[in-house]
Amino acid sequence: MEMDDLLYTDFTPDHRRMDLYERLDLYYQQTPDEMDNLTSMGYWKDFKRWCDERDYTQEEINEAKRNLSVR
Repeated sequence: MEMDDLLYTDFTPDHRRMDLYERLDLYYQQTPDEMDNLTSMGYWKDFKRWCDERDYTQEEINEAKRNLSVR
């Protein structure tokens, strides 16, 4: 990356992305590793419904999962 790219890059927080990360983090907090899959599936469906209502793409969700260092 060149110096001009860094100087003129917009570093404004992306609130949409931040909301997704916060909601995904909540999902991880609600579903500890000890939780059985059937119960955690309900939480995942709630999370996916939340994402669908806000038009998040699967690509955005996958990126958040990769970048969120919760576990």
